[in-house]
Amino acid sequence: MKHPFRFIAIVCLAQIFAVTGMMYFPALLTDFQAEWSLSNTEAGWINGIYYGGYAVTVPFLVSLTDRVDPRRVYIAASLLGAVSMFGFGLFAEGTWSAGFFRLLSGISLAGNLARFHHERASAPFNFASVYVEHLCRFCHSSFRF
Repeated sequence: MKHPFRFIAIVCLAQIFAVTGMMYFPALLTDFQAEWSLSNTEAGWINGIYYGGYAVTVPFLVSLTDRVDPRRVYIAASLLGAVSMFGFGLFAEGTWSAGFFRLLSGISLAGNLARFHHERASAPFNFASVYVEHLCRFCHSSFRF
């Protein structure tokens, strides 16, 4: 490889953009609640559906990386993430539309981290702990457990 620093910088930048979808809604939560007149429950569902989409999709996408090149899964997930974030910005107008785009964003994160989970799948306890952690986040943000 001619320029390893450039490659590493591009991969790091891609990963920053990949996880940006996790942060935009919680950071602007009070603004969304005021603009869309969201209750705390609705806001919790919009935020939590992200982790629900992630938790439900991870087992499938990690299994998919056994059959398909993980880079293809990563690229497809990145494109889905871009569509979901632009869709949220352009079309989200309330609980249902925002929840839909947040769900797509959570699925995108699962695809972006599928390679990481694929490598950790040889250690079942580690994989299970990551899965349970995100499932708990979903339940906490959606149901206030």
